Amino acid sequence: MRLQRWASVSLALVVLQAAVLGAAPAAQAAPDPSSDPGTGNVILSTDYGPAAWVPASPSNYTVASRPTSQRITHVVIHVTQGSYAGSISWFQNPASQVSAHYTFRSSDGAVTQSVREKDIAWHAGNWTYNTQSIGIEHEGWVDNPAWFTDAMYRASAALTRNLANKYGIPKTRSNIIAHKEVPGATHTDPGPHWNWTYYMQLVNGVTGIGSGTVHSGTAVLNVRSGPGTGYAVVGSVSGGSSVSVYCQATGTSVTGPYGTSTIWNRIGTNRYISDAYVNTGYSGYIPNVPRC
Repeated sequence: MRLQRWASVSLALVVLQAAVLGAAPAAQAAPDPSSDPGTGNVILSTDYGPAAWVPASPSNYTVASRPTSQRITHVVIHVTQGSYAGSISWFQNPASQVSAHYTFRSSDGAVTQSVREKDIAWHAGNWTYNTQSIGIEHEGWVDNPAWFTDAMYRASAALTRNLANKYGIPKTRSNIIAHKEVPGATHTDPGPHWNWTYYMQLVNGVTGIGSGTVHSGTAVLNVRSGPGTGYAVVGSVSGGSSVSVYCQATGTSVTGPYGTSTIWNRIGTNRYISDAYVNTGYSGYIPNVPRC
């Protein structure tokens, strides 16, 4: 979400090998990691072990006793439209009149809690949804998918899975929603580049990471920004390289050493290679690796 006053009631068939193989331009620059908020010893959250605790100003949330006072039925997914440290600092500013329960960092999935789960953060732009939800911010900008890293997806999904188990929230898109899906919302986050398919599979426990070996002969294999030869080349991998497979998507059909396949393996943030050139040990999708 772009921080606002809560009270304003707030992603051809077989293609030529030349399209897959070849020299690649320099890799796309990654987002600059934001520094941790504050210095000195880190105080840990008492609600969620992996989180640091940096409390929001008491002026920016409502003290409550959830789930006794109100049921927690939803998780609302936001994007900060700003930096990790800047967002946490904004929640500490009494004049901001906004807060979220948790904020995730893009570079490594680090998380900070600003409001206790029992209390009502001012994040949704709808008082009823505020009272019944947990708000989770993600560092980045809605129009730049490079900020939505595998580390952040996986860390955020682990928290959402924890919340769903703790409060009995169904692990469905009806209850794990975008800020823009809140009734009356004027915001668009997390935007069109947020990969809900990947995220929801992670939330539901499909969390494996596959591996494979690239076979492209003496040529390098192009790495593309999406699952198909129509996407931009953002890097390359050499034959014989080992890769991790974070999720698998259906895309352009490609013929390579392992036959013809429409499967593309995501080997990093917005970095895809054709499964026709990768020995994963499986002839199709890898078990327990999410789709994306």
